[in-house]
Amino acid sequence: MNTTVADSTGFTPVELLEAKKPDLFEKILTKSSENIPKPETVGYKVMKAYARMRKKARDRREGRKTGNKIWEAKVDEKVLVKAQPASDAAVGVTARFIHPYEGPYIITRVIPPSTYINNQWEG
Repeated sequence: MNTTVADSTGFTPVELLEAKKPDLFEKILTKSSENIPKPETVGYKVMKAYARMRKKARDRREGRKTGNKIWEAKVDEKVLVKAQPASDAAVGVTARFIHPYEGPYIITRVIPPSTYINNQWEG
């Protein structure tokens, strides 16, 4: 039987399905009556496991980057331009090792909606 505690639920599959704890340590260790935890019902354990999984999912969702940032170009701002790397076997250049961006360029004028006039930065 699988007696490994799942990180997502905090319980073992045996505890959630059969409503009993693995008694390996209870056989070995002796505890007084005040140190023994009160038994929990299967429904309560499932509710706790569900709440823990929802919290972990919410934390993952809030922690990831959505990439839905709105960027507006401004004059005198430095930008990089996506390049199309191409291999050249005669020279011994592999596209894998070519920089994916060119620049930085400085925006000198914005022409709506998505055209920018820029000069290559000398620095």
